[in-house]
Formats: sequence, C-alpha cells, structure tokens
Amino acid sequence: MNKLLIVLLALSFQASADELHIIKNDGMSSHEVYKCVDTRTCYHLYKTKWFFDKNINCSTKMWIERNNRVIMRLKGR
Repeated sequence: MNKLLIVLLALSFQASADELHIIKNDGMSSHEVYKCVDTRTCYHLYKTKWFFDKNINCSTKMWIERNNRVIMRLKGR
C-alpha cells in the first residue's frame, strides 16, 4: 500500500512539473524539453544553457511552460 502511494505521488509530481523548451536555429529544428521542479529551477537552467551553449542565439525560441499551461517567453543573446 505504501509503495503504491509513493508511486502515485511521484507520477502526480511529474505531471505537474514545469518545462523548459528550447528550439535551436541549427537547421535541424532541434527541440529540447527539460522538466523542472518549479519555474525558478527552469529559469536557472535556461540561464545556464544560455551561458554555456554556443548554438543559442537571438533567433532561438525558448519558453517555460508552467504546470497550469501559462507560457513565459525567454530571449536568447
């Protein structure tokens, strides 16, 4: 019974996670999706990817899709 409850809680947590979406302008329409615990974590991941990934530029489309389906657009360099 306890294991079932833990599995159900884990599934509900994953279903309500925020997502960071990155579509790169690399000619192959690369679409990366990262699941995050909350919006702040997604934003920190975005800043890290933006700093270290040289393929991200101003024409790259990025957004955070919150668990209530609100979309927050982000800008590249």
